[in-house]
Amino acid sequence: MDVLRVVEDDVMLVTVVEVFVLVVVRLMVVVLLLVIVRVVVLVMVVTELVLLVDVAVRLVVVLVVTVDVLLTVLVAVVTVEVWLLLDVVLVLAVVVVGTELVVVVVVLVWLLVLVRVIEVVVLLVVLVTLLVTVVTVLVRLVVEVWVDVLVWLVVDVAVRLVVVRVLTVDVLLTVLVAVVTVEVWLLLDVVLVMTVFVPVTVLDLVLLVLTVAVTVLVEVLLTLVLVEVLLLLVLTVDVWEEVVVDVLVSLARTAQPAQPQPEL
Repeated sequence: MDVLRVVEDDVMLVTVVEVFVLVVVRLMVVVLLLVIVRVVVLVMVVTELVLLVDVAVRLVVVLVVTVDVLLTVLVAVVTVEVWLLLDVVLVLAVVVVGTELVVVVVVLVWLLVLVRVIEVVVLLVVLVTLLVTVVTVLVRLVVEVWVDVLVWLVVDVAVRLVVVRVLTVDVLLTVLVAVVTVEVWLLLDVVLVMTVFVPVTVLDLVLLVLTVAVTVLVEVLLTLVLVEVLLLLVLTVDVWEEVVVDVLVSLARTAQPAQPQPEL
């Protein structure tokens, strides 16, 4: 019996150590994969944001330079035309005798100046519209980038949930395999001890071997059934949650006292 206990203790210790090492190694691999995925996602997001900022700065610089050049050209053109027209008015006033002609020329000058001012205003409105359009496009791009970030975060959470479920099933399978292995080793130890210390016949050995085989087969079948049940629960956890919520709602409604109907 002491020999049997020593063997059982050794088998249990080795099996527990193996299970612990397997679980720790797999957890480390999963955590490393999650860290790599997160780093890749962050690098992609930062790269997109830097590119967007670069494009926005370039567009703003181009728009500012364009507006500056157009305004400078327009001011120069309007100034030159006004001075030319004033020169014409002065020449006509000096050379030609007649107040009516001078008035007509002055009116024409002011009309031309007004037309130029209207052109400048229209051009400014067009430039402001373009600027607003560019800003809107940039805001939309930034929003799309944040949406991409949120999608990546949702995918990260989903991957973590799947990993947690897979790890749960993996740990349970590892524990079940360890239990089956321990039981098989214990039965073999019992057979060896009985063979050594107890006089047995060939029929007893055959019966013991058959007992061990049947026990292992039953354990394997039970393990397979439990694995199928666990997989079914993992795959239908959302359905079970909805069923539980519906049952709880039905019980709550049943527990509420019936309200009296108002009399007509």
